[in-house]
This record gives sequence, C-alpha cells and structure tokens, in this order.
Amino acid sequence: MTKFEERLATVESLLVSTDTRITELASTQQAMNQELQETKTALTEIRDQEMSEIRQHLISLQAKMKDQEKQLQDFITREARQELLTDTVYFAEGQAYLTTEAQTVLDKLGANLIGQNFSQLEIVGYADQEGASVSPLVLSQKRAEAVADYLSDRFHLDRQKFSIKSFEDAYPLTASLTEEGKAQSRRVEIKAFTLPQPQERVEVKQ
Repeated sequence: MTKFEERLATVESLLVSTDTRITELASTQQAMNQELQETKTALTEIRDQEMSEIRQHLISLQAKMKDQEKQLQDFITREARQELLTDTVYFAEGQAYLTTEAQTVLDKLGANLIGQNFSQLEIVGYADQEGASVSPLVLSQKRAEAVADYLSDRFHLDRQKFSIKSFEDAYPLTASLTEEGKAQSRRVEIKAFTLPQPQERVEVKQ
C-alpha cells in the first residue's frame, strides 16, 4: 500500500469516526432536549398546582373572613338589641299545626308588631320527648315554620327579619315528666327585638 493509500485510509477512518461521534452527539442532544422539555413541563405543572392551591387558600381565607365579619356583626347586633315583644304558643303532642289558642296569641302579637319598628323577629321551636313518629328536631322546626308562615301571611311582616331556629327537646321548660310538664315544652317562643336609636347630638351654644 502506498503512502497515499495509507493516508486516504486514515482519512476515511477519521471520517467514519467523526460521523459516529456526530451521530452520538446528536443523539445525546436530542435526549437532553427531551429531558429539558420534560423538566419544563413538570415545572409548569408544579407551578400551576401551586398557583391553584394558593388561589384555593385565598378563597378559603376570604370566606372565613366574611364569616367572621358576619359573626361579629351578629354579636354586636345581639348585644345592642332590645327586647320589644315576647310571647309563646303551645302545640298538641306530636303535631305542628296551630291550635285556636295559638292563633289567638299570634293574632294579638302580629297586630302589635304592625305598629312597631322591629329589627328582628326570633322564632324558636321546641319539642318534648314525645315518642312521636317524627323526630323532635323535625317537629320543632315545623312548629317554628308554622308560626313564621302564619305571621308573614296574615300580617305581611318582612320575612327577611325573621330568625327561625329549632332546638328539639334540648331545653324543656320543666324537668317534670307529667303530661302537664311535657305540654309546656311543646312550644314556640317568639321574641321581637329592636335596635336602640342613635341619640341626637345636642350642640351647646357658647
């Protein structure tokens, strides 16, 4: 083999080696690009997830703040309010309909409320341990709703001022288990409240 042929063979070998190296480098670069793209995608997903969690946390905080503001406002209102009228109506065992006696009491109460500037009408239903087919919670709620419906329908009172609650058999009026004692617990208590009017400032002339 001549020197020229040897050099040519060497050059060809170098070319093959270079092509192989270029192919390896291209493959490595492609793998690195793929890894880089996967890393970017993963980072984007993490960022989006973190942003979503932050948004959810902010929404939760805003809801809690609103709830606390409402609780504070309700507390201030309860502390400042003054009792205007109060009365109680009673129900038959296991029933939520208004008796004639209850309607008479509500008629008098409703007539008095028409001329009063009340801020809230609290209607709280109760039950006794009646052993009825309806649970005390449902029964006490139905009794409170019956009173609210009667007052709003008959006297057109502002229902938005109503506060309707039910305490089932949690607060009996008496510990007596006699029929008379249990009958006193089958009740709805109605209380009307008003907020004190701000006092006018009186300027003292010098």
